[in-house]
Amino acid sequence: HIPFYTNFTLELQRLGDYFFLMGIDPTVYLIQNFIGEKIDFYLVQDRQSFIKMIDYMGGMEVYVDTLFAKEYNLKQGKMVLSGFYSWEFIRFIDKQTRKTSLFIGSQYRLERQKQFMMSMYRKFKTMNIVDQAHHVQEVLSMSKTNLNFNTVKFLMETALKMKQPRLELMTLPGSAIYQDQVLYWQPDLDAYNAKRKQLIQSYGGFANGYKAHSPMADSLFRSNF
Repeated sequence: HIPFYTNFTLELQRLGDYFFLMGIDPTVYLIQNFIGEKIDFYLVQDRQSFIKMIDYMGGMEVYVDTLFAKEYNLKQGKMVLSGFYSWEFIRFIDKQTRKTSLFIGSQYRLERQKQFMMSMYRKFKTMNIVDQAHHVQEVLSMSKTNLNFNTVKFLMETALKMKQPRLELMTLPGSAIYQDQVLYWQPDLDAYNAKRKQLIQSYGGFANGYKAHSPMADSLFRSNF
């Protein structure tokens, strides 16, 4: 995960600024050059397509915390959220935290997003292979992406052959900075590369020179953004 307020130039332009001004392809090109990695695949969803996807999946179960429950008049605790509330959940920062510390609010939001993605992952795993295929086709049709069904099918089949698959959700290493009262994320690319090498090795690849034993190991680390 790359925070939308990541600083990508000396002029302190943020990733989100580039994306909304220039669109998908220039943003992908920018990130490729910045982190020195080729990005094979992307998937972009706007508000409407995300809500439609979650409703298609029958909602998503998450733990609704006190702050979110209070804001939307919901009960605290485990709850299946509809598409609308799911969208609000992954973007939510309560009003008081916005006033005191946007960075802390963003950290809370990242934790909600990670919880939500793990919930999606668990729900997808419970489906049989036919339902999974239908859901993949539907999500691809709702999204702006260069992925096709055959590519996703290949990745899924390869993942199923892995003896001990592991899912780890991470944020681009770095630290928050303020410039003229605007929040930016200053990336630590050395920490990013160290983590990347560690992950490649854990999946049977070679960190130096980057040779992967399998197409799955190759795809995992060239398409994780």
